[in-house]
Amino acid sequence: KETGDVFYFPDIPNLEDDVILRPSWLVEKLRSVLRHDLEKTLSWPLEGKRDCLKKQGVSKKDFFKMRREISEKSWVDSRLVKCLWEEPPDTYNRVLMTLIEQFSLGCTVVAMETVQQQEKSSDIPD
Repeated sequence: KETGDVFYFPDIPNLEDDVILRPSWLVEKLRSVLRHDLEKTLSWPLEGKRDCLKKQGVSKKDFFKMRREISEKSWVDSRLVKCLWEEPPDTYNRVLMTLIEQFSLGCTVVAMETVQQQEKSSDIPD
């Protein structure tokens, strides 16, 4: 029998129950969004990902805005990430985003409009 490596992160909150059986899978997924030439590799429509973009509500205009934000701000929209990862987003997205944040490879950015809406709703008296 052949044995191989697995990744297990028992000390990272929300990952203590997850085991990555194929480390190359993790490297492949991270490489698809954490690369110096990401903007240059993206063209409309993403090859084989038109359905995913549609499901995520990404129009052609949105796509080009996302691409511009990659080069100008180093921001990658979570909807685009889900399509690049080509996996069911719930579990895999959670695991990958947690690892990206845990290892300081990236962080979640909340749109200013969302922050302002939250502030307004918290100012409303009971």
